[in-house]
Amino acid sequence: MNGKARALYQMRDYTAASAMLSALPDDLRQRSDMQILSAKIAARQGRYDAAHMIFSGLGDGLYNDDEALFLAGAAMGHQGQHWKSARLIEAALRIRPDLPEYHAALIAAYRAAGDEQSASRAIAAIPANLRGQGALQGM
Repeated sequence: MNGKARALYQMRDYTAASAMLSALPDDLRQRSDMQILSAKIAARQGRYDAAHMIFSGLGDGLYNDDEALFLAGAAMGHQGQHWKSARLIEAALRIRPDLPEYHAALIAAYRAAGDEQSASRAIAAIPANLRGQGALQGM
């Protein structure tokens, strides 16, 4: 059942994935991998307060998961904690420097924190092959 929840998440059916997680027995639902999945779903659904609460309880558990770091950063940004957001997104970017949305989110986090100098450095650090793609268009 937990494999089904992951598959539904990968297919971007977050509502069904959330329902599948809710149907899991408590002992499975409390595992750190299921908590990470639950937090990711909450963030993807725009439920940033819920995502923030779950991510906050995971400690070091999310540091091997670039998407969890990225989404935890997004949740922090929605909480107004822009520097924490930037730090989490930086960690995600170290794992996956090939994702334009991570670069764009880091630039946005720096700007939200009022640090245009760091935003400019982040723009300069974007690999040439990513410039102009998706979220990076116009940067």
